[in-house]
Amino acid sequence: MANRDSKVRPRYLHRQLQRSERPPPTRYQVHKYSQLDIGRTVFRRLHLIASCSTALAEEAAQMAVIEAKKGSDVRNYHQAVALLKRVSSGRNPDNLLDPAWAVQQEKKNNGETARLESELKGYKNNLIKESIRVSPDVNCIWPGVTDKSSRWEMKT
Repeated sequence: MANRDSKVRPRYLHRQLQRSERPPPTRYQVHKYSQLDIGRTVFRRLHLIASCSTALAEEAAQMAVIEAKKGSDVRNYHQAVALLKRVSSGRNPDNLLDPAWAVQQEKKNNGETARLESELKGYKNNLIKESIRVSPDVNCIWPGVTDKSSRWEMKT
């Protein structure tokens, strides 16, 4: 009985051996897995894989940096670069880093924001002017009120 018990492994040890014997997933599998999503979700998925998986961390972080550069969000790029620096195992990931792109994209984003804000302000001004222009037609809606100040009080 003693010999038989010494040969039998506990179940948890058997499971640990099975996990360690599995080959690590390849880059192709991570690439294929990331293709299931579109848009910003691809970056988020790769960032999650890089931060959670030890076997796939470096590959997923490199792919996250490349995916972040496809978009326009500079914050995502900085997060991906920080993650890549953290998970890179002694390798120098400087070939993926592009601080000039980040500066250029930030300027581009600020210009687009200013343009959209000015466009919104123009629409707002046009709406106010149009409401003032239409206000004399309020007599058709409220025919009993002819005084403009009384009309204004009724509108507000």
